[in-house]
Amino acid sequence: MQMFTTILCFLMLVVSSSVATFGQYDFFYSFNEFGTGVVNSNPGSCRMVGESGTMYIYYSTENSDLDTGGFLEVCTNRDGIIQFSAVETLEFEISVNGRPVGYRWEDAFGPGVISSDGQQASFNAFTIIGGQGIISANEGPDSIDAGYDAGADAFLFARIDFDVVGAGEVIINTQPGVGGIVHDGQTLDPSFGTVTILGVNLTPGCPLGDVNRDGIVDLRDVDPFIELLSEGLFQSEADINQDFALDLLDVGPFIDLLSGG
Repeated sequence: MQMFTTILCFLMLVVSSSVATFGQYDFFYSFNEFGTGVVNSNPGSCRMVGESGTMYIYYSTENSDLDTGGFLEVCTNRDGIIQFSAVETLEFEISVNGRPVGYRWEDAFGPGVISSDGQQASFNAFTIIGGQGIISANEGPDSIDAGYDAGADAFLFARIDFDVVGAGEVIINTQPGVGGIVHDGQTLDPSFGTVTILGVNLTPGCPLGDVNRDGIVDLRDVDPFIELLSEGLFQSEADINQDFALDLLDVGPFIDLLSGG
C-alpha cells in the first residue's frame, strides 16, 4: 500500500505541474456547447479514429468590437488526422426591451465553405443595413443577443463538425479571411486561439491498464503510465476511466487495477 501511496503522490505532483494554456483571445475554440462551461482557452481533445465531433468558435466581448463583419479562415497544420465535414456561421436573434429587432447578421453566407480535402474552412458574416452586429446588441442591460454565453462572456460565432480519419496530433489555426474583421468600417487585428486534436487507435488485445502492452496488468505498467502523464501524452490503455483524457482521474482506477480491486 505504501508503494501505491508513493506512486499516487508522485503522479499528483507531475500532473499539477502541467498548467493548461488559458488566455484572453478575441476568437477562441471550445468543445463545449453553448452555456455548458465554455472557457476562453486553447483546448485539446483526444478522439478515437473513426469518431466524429464538433467544436465551436466563440467571440469574446473583452477585447474589441465586431459589428460590421467577420470573415475567418480555418485550417489544419497537417493532413490525414481530421477532416472538416460541416461548417456553419451561426445567426441569432436580437431583442431590445423584450422586443425582437432583427438578427445579428444581414447575411451569414449559408453553411460556410469547406475545401475539397477537408483541411480548410471559411466563415463569412456581415451587416450593412439589415443586421445589428455582434457587440452592439449586448451593450445595454435590455439588449439581448440569443447567442451570448454569459458564463464565458462571449458570443457563439460558428460551428465546425469534423471526422477523425487518422492517428496523430493536429492543430487547428485561424486567421482573418479576405474581408477581415471589421468594426465601423475599420479593420481590426484580433487574436486567435488554437485547438489541438489527438487521433488515437485502439490496440486490439490489450486490456485497460496494460500500458506497456505485454498483455498483463502489473507493476511493470507503472513506469510507462507515469511517463505518459508527465509528458502529457495519451494512450488508450492508460485511459482507465475511458473519458478520452489521461489525467489524475485515471490514477485511482489505475491503482485499483494494480491492487486487484
